[in-house]
Amino acid sequence: MAISKFGYDSYWTEPSSQTEIDLLENDGDINSINKLLNFVAKHYVNKLALATTNGLHKTYQELLDDISLARGYLNKQNIKKGDVVCLQMNNEYNFAVYFLAVTTLGAIANSVPMQMPLEVVDKIVTKNKAKLVIYSNVIAGLYQTWHNQTPALNVNNIVWNKRIDMTEVNENDVAAFYMTGGTVNFPKTVILTHRNLTRGMANGAYGYKTVLYQRHYAIIPFFHIFGLVRGLLTVMYTGGENYLCADFKNIMKDLPLCQPTFLVLTPGLVEMICFYGTKDLQLVGGHINTIICGGAPISIPLLKKANALGIFTCPGYGLTESSNLTSGNRFPNEKPQSMGHLFPHQEIKIVNQEIWLRGENISPGYYQDDANNQLSYDDGWFKTGDLGEYQDGELIVKGRIKNLIILKSGEKFPPEEIETIFNNFPMIKESLVYLNQDMVILEVFPYEIPNMPNEQRDQKIKGYFDQVCQKLPTFMKINNFIIRKEDFKRSAAMKLLRNQQ
Repeated sequence: MAISKFGYDSYWTEPSSQTEIDLLENDGDINSINKLLNFVAKHYVNKLALATTNGLHKTYQELLDDISLARGYLNKQNIKKGDVVCLQMNNEYNFAVYFLAVTTLGAIANSVPMQMPLEVVDKIVTKNKAKLVIYSNVIAGLYQTWHNQTPALNVNNIVWNKRIDMTEVNENDVAAFYMTGGTVNFPKTVILTHRNLTRGMANGAYGYKTVLYQRHYAIIPFFHIFGLVRGLLTVMYTGGENYLCADFKNIMKDLPLCQPTFLVLTPGLVEMICFYGTKDLQLVGGHINTIICGGAPISIPLLKKANALGIFTCPGYGLTESSNLTSGNRFPNEKPQSMGHLFPHQEIKIVNQEIWLRGENISPGYYQDDANNQLSYDDGWFKTGDLGEYQDGELIVKGRIKNLIILKSGEKFPPEEIETIFNNFPMIKESLVYLNQDMVILEVFPYEIPNMPNEQRDQKIKGYFDQVCQKLPTFMKINNFIIRKEDFKRSAAMKLLRNQQ
């Protein structure tokens, strides 16, 4: 078992960041969303907080005022401490306002993905005993068929008229419910306390030469824990400017306008930044200095490509149940396969190759779900479902247990192990390994290589395939190799949809 100690140790800091450490460490322990807002009020009120490229510009003071007004509205709707309020919104200003208003009222913000079908939202509202649903005007048409007895309100129709103060909370009070395990089938409800979220938030401030007052462009949706914790809460904690991406279609139009210095992305989005940035860095704003990459492993060629553009690209690892931020790699050029060191206030151990975690950022469990709690928790340890190893302070993640390929012979292996090998070949953008009737299938989607015909490129890929196959164990034999002409199906955040190809 390994333990990550408290504090800004030598792995996470450089001398140039001492001023930032003094600010972030000396203001006391921020263990609730309420204390985060007090911290913001003390340090950042006149700075730009949230903005869009079409005219919205709100300072931190204006944000705090609007949160107070939203609390007043929720209070008028008889929302009390411990009540659940479902929020189904994009990265829009109102999501930030209502998430922070709900949690500082002592209530529970149940974040629901925008793509969640209405019938699943209906089940979530019933199961989680929600008292109110607030939804984006973008999906107002869907709610015309809402028949649940719980009131559902279009956020654009809400009128504020009264401010109220925050309700006292403690660090173990539940702040949020986040959904995990799918958006089509009924998902699990992850309980996240004020301490969980603020520990994840603080973890997001580790590991950079300059983290204060950065200009961000929030692409990862706030209804995903990665987007909420690193893309919203940490940005507030560090006094950042946050431009909101409400529609993925606007990314390439927005980037030159908001000129971000700091991005939180999935590998697919890093690929997009590199594609346009290689042509002209001004196409992606011209000022990006740092990318936090999570949600899936990033290939070594893509990591090198981003760093070659002068963009420090830091891979990280986390789950919804760990308030997203578990570890980060501060030295990706030296150890590109590593997910880095654990952030403070955590413990890790490897049990039968599975990564187990315990600490202040770990969810206490799933809401009203004894079966999954028994499967996933053991004496405070969260069993992540990920295969990996932890040596010399470095976390290596090898794949998901649920993705294991199990052959009739009884042999088994994570498909990610083979996928990583092929993803690290510079001509291959992404690969997918799966089992079909006890046959191991490998599909790869290649890059277009300048000044090289596709036939020549494909021959080189096949040559690499032959080399790899000679070194693979016999039971990992690939029975069918396919070079795709079209990309894999992907999510809005450009993540490969493994089970939907």
